[in-house]
Amino acid sequence: MPKEVDMVDMPGSNDVEPSDASLRDIRVVDPNVLRARGRGLYAHRKVRLRTLRVAIGMTQADVAQSGHLMQGQVSGMEAGGDHKVSTLTRYAMAIGGELDVAIIIDGRRYSLAGV
Repeated sequence: MPKEVDMVDMPGSNDVEPSDASLRDIRVVDPNVLRARGRGLYAHRKVRLRTLRVAIGMTQADVAQSGHLMQGQVSGMEAGGDHKVSTLTRYAMAIGGELDVAIIIDGRRYSLAGV
């Protein structure tokens, strides 16, 4: 029969109980958000801008403010269409990322410099 181990006996354990205030600060994570974030791990997975923004917990207003864009621009970008690389770069930076423009030929990916 396995021996019961008290958490205090475990190396690296913390014997301090969490306070009510600290428990209230724990964010509830939507499983759909986790799935959207996980999709970024696959090299050829495509994701919509809105899905990415929601997955990292930002609003359109947050992206607009951080990227020095108008909220209408963010909305329009997320709706699809033809976008300027400079605007996509600002969007990417606003959500904590960077834009990588690439051309794929015969399965080989070529990231473009200076774009």
